Amino acid sequence: MASKENLELLPGEEILVRTRPAVRSFTVFIFGMILCSVGPFIKEDPPLSPTAGLVFALVFLVMILRRWSNVYTLTNMRIAVRGGLIERDTYAINLADLDAVEVHQGFTLRLLKAGHLYIRSRLSHAESIIIYGLPDPFAFQEKLESLAAGTRNGRAGREPGGNGD
Repeated sequence: MASKENLELLPGEEILVRTRPAVRSFTVFIFGMILCSVGPFIKEDPPLSPTAGLVFALVFLVMILRRWSNVYTLTNMRIAVRGGLIERDTYAINLADLDAVEVHQGFTLRLLKAGHLYIRSRLSHAESIIIYGLPDPFAFQEKLESLAAGTRNGRAGREPGGNGD
């Protein structure tokens, strides 16, 4: 992949998984885009004008591009999300600071066999991370929690009480 997507690795850090949202997780957005852009032209007396339909289709397209711009990287030390359409921002949580990993999977995502992960840090100043459209969110959650537990156990002597950095 392009160097803009590469995460600057720390000494001893190795990339375990690098991925993007699954294409199938965009099915609802793609369906909405098609419906809004084509519907006003083929239905007599449509609820949306052709112009409004194209504007909504453009909004769906921007949503797809914005989510597709995300690159998710799991290393042996942290989970990071790098994304953005214009400026590329990176958000990361050290595995030792991981507080909770939740899978969110509505009806449509269950049908598509995909889901989102919400990842929170124990540190109050750290931002939460959302990973959109993973193809097997429960397996990723399990791997992430297992790595985090192993990392915390390795640092347990240095961080009594979990007060951290």
